Amino acid sequence: LVMVVYNAATLCEENFYSYIGQWLDMLSVSIPGAIVKIVGTHSDLLNSNTDTDKKKSMLVSDVELKPAENSTDPTENEGDISVTDSQPTIIRDVGNHTSSVTANKEIIHDLLQKYLSSKNTKIRDELKSLEHDINKVEKSGHAKMNVNEAALTMMRVREKKLENILQNPLKILPEISFTSASNSLEEILKLTDELEHLAIDKTLFPHAQRHIPGHWKRLMLKLKQRKGYYLYWDDVEHIAEWFNIKDEELREFIKHLHDTADVIWFREDPALCQIVFHKPKM
Repeated sequence: LVMVVYNAATLCEENFYSYIGQWLDMLSVSIPGAIVKIVGTHSDLLNSNTDTDKKKSMLVSDVELKPAENSTDPTENEGDISVTDSQPTIIRDVGNHTSSVTANKEIIHDLLQKYLSSKNTKIRDELKSLEHDINKVEKSGHAKMNVNEAALTMMRVREKKLENILQNPLKILPEISFTSASNSLEEILKLTDELEHLAIDKTLFPHAQRHIPGHWKRLMLKLKQRKGYYLYWDDVEHIAEWFNIKDEELREFIKHLHDTADVIWFREDPALCQIVFHKPKM
């Protein structure tokens, strides 16, 4: 699960890409198929920038006396006199705040749809262009064969990455959450509750509660103890031999660690598949 956090109070169509779009671009390349949760901050400022909104909040005094309507004598209708709580209370324009949050959600959903549609179109156009260039290079009987082979390799790697992005799109959760920037951090408990429920969602995270054998756990601890931020595949194989883990079981083990975000392993990349980033959170 990856959280993309933006300032809801200042977001607009002009800055959508810098706030959200560029991060989605990065995720689609580095973690195809990742589950993304979008969170807006500063929700308390969405409707507090105008004089009208400011007038809609008021501080109620410790004790407020309200004479009944049409009464000229303060002693009349004593039963209609209401006494507030002894502690000061802030009365917020909850309805207006809720409508502002709803409007912000609608804006984000619309901008997301435009972004995703535009992005997919660009990727498909680039793939068509790459296919044309690959065919052109393959058919050419140019003398500089080494140059052609290098160009073909680069284009095919790029082609495979683009196809992987299309085949494994980001799973952007439809529900956008909001938190306040006030000292009370309103709505933070609601967000925490949402994240806890997501963590046990077997549809989204089928590997999160998977039972793994003890020797896998011991190998994971051993890998985490190694210095640096990455290990070559040969090193991983050497360490795994101590636990009698090799070949297909080793690949399944590293894939499981990648799926649970304990390591990063680009198994589909011809070059990076030989490297395991065993401390991605450092």
